[in-house]
Amino acid sequence: MPSHRSSSPISRAGARIVDLHSIWFSFDTPGGDPEFPHALVTFAERREGFLWTVRQLFEHGYIELLRDGGVPFPGLIDDKIDALRRAFPADDEGMEEGLWFFSPECPMGSNWKWPNQAAPIPFLPGGVPVALPTDREQLRRSLEAPGVGPVARGSSEILAPGHVRYVAMALRDRGLQSLWGYFLHPNGYPEVPHWCESLPERVDGFCWTARRLVIEGYARLRRRDPGRDEPNLDELVSALRASMPHGDNGFSSADYAHFFRHQCPIVITWERSRPDEG
Repeated sequence: MPSHRSSSPISRAGARIVDLHSIWFSFDTPGGDPEFPHALVTFAERREGFLWTVRQLFEHGYIELLRDGGVPFPGLIDDKIDALRRAFPADDEGMEEGLWFFSPECPMGSNWKWPNQAAPIPFLPGGVPVALPTDREQLRRSLEAPGVGPVARGSSEILAPGHVRYVAMALRDRGLQSLWGYFLHPNGYPEVPHWCESLPERVDGFCWTARRLVIEGYARLRRRDPGRDEPNLDELVSALRASMPHGDNGFSSADYAHFFRHQCPIVITWERSRPDEG
């Protein structure tokens, strides 16, 4: 693995393209390094310094914390940090020089493409009040799962109504690749459970959800290359389903490149507001 020790996770632009492991490299040695020095010595102190930094980067809008599959990790920032703390290894040996962040035991990763990256909130030292996002973006950052289970297996419904709204809030301004993240694994995630297990079921569930987001007024589907005639919703969903690969290995596990290529002819755009959101 290449070393990222020369890249401060806060001040260096190159850090935006790496994951949580690169932030840890500033804490895996007592005292830090010349570009990011600190007074933390024990493993527990360095773990807490790492978690504090992750929290600051999230609260200032530099990063988003995601589950495997590219979907937002649920809950308030305290929930996210507590989940990461509980999963953390007990010592430096368990970190495996940062490789732990790529193991199934690590519950989340980071995405450095938050919408305000073009004009990010300045990173401030500890103790300075944090200017948090507001309105819909704040709602998205503080998502709480509806607290209900999946609908009955084989139902014509894939998600409960509360889960449809949750997905709409979680994915506002993101693409179809993130929606597919909820169907990457059989039965989904605890915050968005569904009954789809096989790949054909998950593809159908993904297409059903895309259609339902449009019907409920959260989003629109359109062709990537629009023609003179605007197809109706059923035609758009049919084109989306027909474009999906026939096996899980048809998706790039790193970035779901399928959804960015012309093999996927459909893109999703989000409505700015809904009547029930005030």
